[in-house]
Amino acid sequence: MYEQQIQPLNVIRMLEAAKRFGLAKSSFYDRVSQGLITPPISLGGRAKAYVESEIDTVLKAMISGKTESEIKTLVLDLVQQRQNLA
Repeated sequence: MYEQQIQPLNVIRMLEAAKRFGLAKSSFYDRVSQGLITPPISLGGRAKAYVESEIDTVLKAMISGKTESEIKTLVLDLVQQRQNLA
């Protein structure tokens, strides 16, 4: 019988995410607002974090030479996929 394996979801805080891109906080936030990086998720209250696998996927797209338009489409797809996690 097929058993669905549950992959753990890891989250990272903004400073770690910005560090992975090599960006300052303001530049990181600019890219999020431009749709070039996935937005954070709420952890409750004012706490927010970024889904590590989404950050890694966007980085891989940048490394592979995807255009800004392609990355924006990827980011939209990643955010849409969040709806299917539950």
